[in-house]
Amino acid sequence: MARKQPFSVAQAASALHTLILKRAHNGIAYVVGFSLGAHVAMHLVSHYPEIADCVLVSGFQVFPRTKMSPYLPYAVWLEQRFEYAIPRSWVRWAMDGIDIPRPDLTMCTAEYFRQVFGSGDDTEQWPKPWPARTLVIAAGKGGLVPSNDRPEDAKRLARIGRDQNSATRAVTHLDMRHPWTWQDPELFAETVKRWLEEGTVPNGFLPL
Repeated sequence: MARKQPFSVAQAASALHTLILKRAHNGIAYVVGFSLGAHVAMHLVSHYPEIADCVLVSGFQVFPRTKMSPYLPYAVWLEQRFEYAIPRSWVRWAMDGIDIPRPDLTMCTAEYFRQVFGSGDDTEQWPKPWPARTLVIAAGKGGLVPSNDRPEDAKRLARIGRDQNSATRAVTHLDMRHPWTWQDPELFAETVKRWLEEGTVPNGFLPL
């Protein structure tokens, strides 16, 4: 989508809404979102609440806007190129053996990051309450590489969700880094399965 037209969370959520109505059984889907996808997922279920009754998001983070915010797209653009140049063996050593693929630099343009980190006030970054039962996950492992998520953001998001569904909860895992979909894909798959089917999480997760 971002290659063909400007990216926005709202536009991505709208496209998914259309897809779910056309393809999902009874127009209802399980919604799972990671990192930027977590923001799309939350916009989707808060603006189109009829399309989901169960949600899991991981890595939802909100960075308050400051005077330096206009420079963030360029900082991320530079960071992506620095990450691309680092030998993968160094990345694996620093990230507990996680085999993270190199970023696609044709996608990671300054213009794309301006769209991702676009204008808007802080209140627009948080969804309005939604009714679906939701698990909010914040990766808890930092260290040499600050790859943990922001637990306060996870807790705030869960508080918003509990306004309409008391089963919504926030958890963390102290051994998982932000890209834990690569770090332990089996655990990620098991977590999704348990939450969607049983409303539980595997051992190792702690409540926030």
